Amino acid sequence: PSMMRNRLIFDTYAQMTGKWAVDSKFVELIIDDEYMGVYVLMDKITNNEKRVNITAADGFILKFDKTDVTDRFEDENSEKRNTFTTEKTGKSGIASYGATFDQRFEIEYPEMEDMGTEKWVEFVNDHVKGKIEAFEKALEAGNYTEVRKLIDYESWADWFIISEFAKNVDAYRASCFFVYNGDKIEARPLWDQELSFDNKSTSGGSDKGCDNYNGLLIQNSGVYSDDFPAPFWFTGG
Repeated sequence: PSMMRNRLIFDTYAQMTGKWAVDSKFVELIIDDEYMGVYVLMDKITNNEKRVNITAADGFILKFDKTDVTDRFEDENSEKRNTFTTEKTGKSGIASYGATFDQRFEIEYPEMEDMGTEKWVEFVNDHVKGKIEAFEKALEAGNYTEVRKLIDYESWADWFIISEFAKNVDAYRASCFFVYNGDKIEARPLWDQELSFDNKSTSGGSDKGCDNYNGLLIQNSGVYSDDFPAPFWFTGG
């Protein structure tokens, strides 16, 4: 079941890296004396001292994911203005499941309302988006000395290893979290892993190589031809 896959990969990641991962437990749910079955009770990814714990004044939690079209940063009427694309990464206006979505970076922490609109625009453009674009430009140019100054290699390697081990069909393309805490961009923590380990509950596994362990998921053409493609980060430098 999907809930077992989630817990298995979260626990494996925590033991593998020694870093915080989403904690979870199996629970039996009973409502008004009616047994509803077994569920997984999980942490949410939030900023506090027992979870991600952002301590830097300019720190942030960022996600690359399927996002809401109403949250676009360039839309001055948006209540959040917390999703953006870079020159290399992200798409807008994707038809999926009978609705329209974007594939963008989404700032999970902090929020615009805590900062004020003017400071928020500067924070997103010059700081958050600026750091991602600086990384992508250095990578594209093959300037790995600069890349190492911008991203935490160990956490990115862990992310790569666990994604390939689990063959999560959403890996690299959705629910990808990043943390900046005043030093380098870290690729963590994991989220949304129910499609790991050959989960055939959704289409798209076989055409991306997720139903077998031959080859690397990140090198499969299916993760780039999808409506929500993987970024070039692991193959385009």
